[in-house]
Amino acid sequence: MRRINIPIELIKKYKGSKQSLELFAFAVCIKMLHTNSVLTNASLNKIAAIFHVSKKKAMRLLEQVKSDELFDYNSSTKTIRIKSFRNKDVKQANTKRLVEYFSDYCFSPSISNGCVLEKDGKPVEYKLQAVYNLLREALIANAINSDDRNDSTKGKSVRKHTELTQQKLANIAGMKRTSCRNALKRMKQAGKITISMAYAVCVISSVNAQSIGEWRDSSGKKNFIYNKIDNSGWIIKPSEYSISDRTFTDCFRHVIYNHKDRVNSNIIADDDLLASKIYMH
Repeated sequence: MRRINIPIELIKKYKGSKQSLELFAFAVCIKMLHTNSVLTNASLNKIAAIFHVSKKKAMRLLEQVKSDELFDYNSSTKTIRIKSFRNKDVKQANTKRLVEYFSDYCFSPSISNGCVLEKDGKPVEYKLQAVYNLLREALIANAINSDDRNDSTKGKSVRKHTELTQQKLANIAGMKRTSCRNALKRMKQAGKITISMAYAVCVISSVNAQSIGEWRDSSGKKNFIYNKIDNSGWIIKPSEYSISDRTFTDCFRHVIYNHKDRVNSNIIADDDLLASKIYMH
């Protein structure tokens, strides 16, 4: 089944607002629907019908298309062409021989029945809202599955041992906390993730000035819940998240676009002339 490579950094670029991410979802829909990334006769009625949006939203998308760098719009033929998602930055492999390559860390979903309506085994329509939800879920899943998470609230790296709260996930995915909670619920119901219950942990057995100072120094935290009955201090450990659907995890991968050239240039590196001929091909 055909896959589409969607760079995570490109999703992050458009995550800032709902309208911005809907525009990117529109581009993804067109690439999913047409292998040549071109939508012809892009009238308001056609956009509304194919992607299951209102005419008002279709009009707004069409206006955004005209000014966004990811799209080429021909007003005379009403043709929309989506430019390549690929990162054009040249990278260098850490090998004995200098090898340049192009790559992205991508979310690479298959053409899914959750987003596409088929006729005679061929895709004919894509639900914009379903693809929009899929992109938000990709950012959430990438954060759950990542070694480094970006805490946009504090502007610093959040490591694996740091609690990944709903608010942090919402910041990473560019969502409101309520929307993030709904997305997590949807992902759990679909079997993509598991969510453990939050629970209380006693961190100070006897609260006094010395024990408070020692705990704050060792934990880096400031606030706790005081239990006046036994003079103890507690914190709430937030829910923990993990990916439970391996097929969903497998959608995240590094894609090297000129991989064949890169491998060939390494394999025959002893023959300089032949290596350079193959790499430059």
